Amino acid sequence: MPHDLSRLSSFKSLGDQMKRLVSIALIGLFASIVGAQVASAHSGNTDANGCHRDHKRGGYHCH
Repeated sequence: MPHDLSRLSSFKSLGDQMKRLVSIALIGLFASIVGAQVASAHSGNTDANGCHRDHKRGGYHCH
């Protein structure tokens, strides 16, 4: 029977590892979403196609 108890403790540690992995994945997902929104932030002034002129660098581009 002591052998069975060691199996249970290994399952417990596996569960803790899974919780940690899921937590890290969720934090990474959240950071990616926030980072993408910050990176694509725009002051507006786009036309019907979602494009605008870049007055600082010249040219015309779309998002």
